Amino acid sequence: MKVLASASLIVLWAASGLAALPAHRIGIRPGNGSGEFYDRTTGETFIPRGANYIRLANQVVDASGAISYNHSTFDVGGYDAETAETVLTQMQAMGFNTVRVFLNVCCLDGLNDGQGGLSAPYLANFADFLVRAKSHNLLVIVTKLWLPQGVGWKPPDTPQFVSVNLRLTPAGVAAQVRFWTEFIQQVSALTPMDGVFGYEYQNEPYFYSDQPPLSLTSGTVTTANGGTYDMSDPADKQRMIEDGLIYEISQVHAAILAVDPTALVTAPFAVPSSQAATDKIMYPAAVLAASELDYNDVHPYVTTDPNQGTAVEEASFDQIMQQFGITAPPQGKPLMMSEFGETAIYDAATGARTLENWQVKSCSYGISGWLLWLWANLDPPAAATYWTAANPTIGGMLSPLNRPNACQPGEYPGRNIAFSASATASSSAAGNPPSLAVDGAFNTQWVSGGKAPQWLEIDLGAPSSIAGFRLTVSQNPAGATVHNLLGRAPGGAYQLLYTFTGNTTGGDVLTYTPPVPLTGIEFIRVETVQSPTTVAWHEIEVFSAGESPSHPERNRRRP
Repeated sequence: MKVLASASLIVLWAASGLAALPAHRIGIRPGNGSGEFYDRTTGETFIPRGANYIRLANQVVDASGAISYNHSTFDVGGYDAETAETVLTQMQAMGFNTVRVFLNVCCLDGLNDGQGGLSAPYLANFADFLVRAKSHNLLVIVTKLWLPQGVGWKPPDTPQFVSVNLRLTPAGVAAQVRFWTEFIQQVSALTPMDGVFGYEYQNEPYFYSDQPPLSLTSGTVTTANGGTYDMSDPADKQRMIEDGLIYEISQVHAAILAVDPTALVTAPFAVPSSQAATDKIMYPAAVLAASELDYNDVHPYVTTDPNQGTAVEEASFDQIMQQFGITAPPQGKPLMMSEFGETAIYDAATGARTLENWQVKSCSYGISGWLLWLWANLDPPAAATYWTAANPTIGGMLSPLNRPNACQPGEYPGRNIAFSASATASSSAAGNPPSLAVDGAFNTQWVSGGKAPQWLEIDLGAPSSIAGFRLTVSQNPAGATVHNLLGRAPGGAYQLLYTFTGNTTGGDVLTYTPPVPLTGIEFIRVETVQSPTTVAWHEIEVFSAGESPSHPERNRRRP
């Protein structure tokens, strides 16, 4: 049953005047060389952990009858308060403290009231959700896409600026400023905003390279910051985007603080390469480094969303962070991942371990906040099927109750203790170091650059008890191979553990489970002594004692 928020909220909004807003619960202070989130009420460090609560539906965009499958969480006539209450209760029970939601800027039942303002019933639904989240001790991150479509919001296209590229214009910046000013003023008249963790003024900001001014190949354009840029110069176009986004951030940030002085403001970025096939471009490195965002936010995914229209291969976490221009913990401001996730192409146990691996790895870059995409695929057909925090295996792995320290892997049988371990090799081709064989991504690979014999060695960091091994083959063409699996204790000599012999091809998964767990082993070596092609491995996994790696669904080939 669909439940609309109480009409009394709408009456309250219409009748009340604005008062000084209470301080937001979460602030930022110096810590560990960079900023850290902290709870103003307790003084304790705050680590946001949770999930994205997403509902999607086919909706009418405008009077033409066009349909968009889009965010519907707070839609007029579509907001389901009972389901929201159930989900928030479940999140709280798992120990999560943060939930992220999207505003609907696309459609007739969304934010636009049809007269150039914001829909009061829609805002009442959002306010109702804020009240419910606060009652479950969950803070809310609110985000949106571009501007409300329809009357009164999106600036008109011009010969030089079209669609989202209008954000480079004074009118585009002014529309963003007006939106957030009115949104905060009107929602705060309904309910206190201290339950908002932060405002993402724009989700994954991007520009269209195939539309003006970026499609222009000559002439100059002047943008909202007063800069003039040469459209015949690709470097000048990049500077225009970077300067324009930094300027927009400064203006929106100032506007939000003018009405909500203790608010946190950010804009999360997608992986740049994930946008390539859709003519979307972004240059997050300069913005993350130089803008007035209160905290930085990036969205890495273990596997690529197939519905982005691109077949970009999954990358290692290190490679993704390099695209963001992040090579070390940032200085001065916190860094979080308000989206990270994995398409459900493996079994749940493997998906959970992979997500845990990425969460642990992210800590070496100073990331201190994680929200899974998503809570549940509530409204099929969803754009893609992701592992969700509602799945007990996934949610259990990410739950703060089970893993209070997100930067440490859980102590459980079957953990891949080779993930992100130190790896060396007999030789490596340029761009394919041995670390790519232990990065948790099955489409990256170590490539030796030569034919057999070749070897790869993994230092587990300490003597370990080992239940089994799983090796994902990188090989083309198929043919006969022989791989020796060896292990040794500190200061000892290598001992042969097992020999894989047979015909293999790329994507095959080789497993070995010893009759009893191996103990005291710190170093693993895989020696390829016969192969029809250059020696390479996608991934080598070493499992702690207690679980066999021989899952039937992964014993032959990866999808």
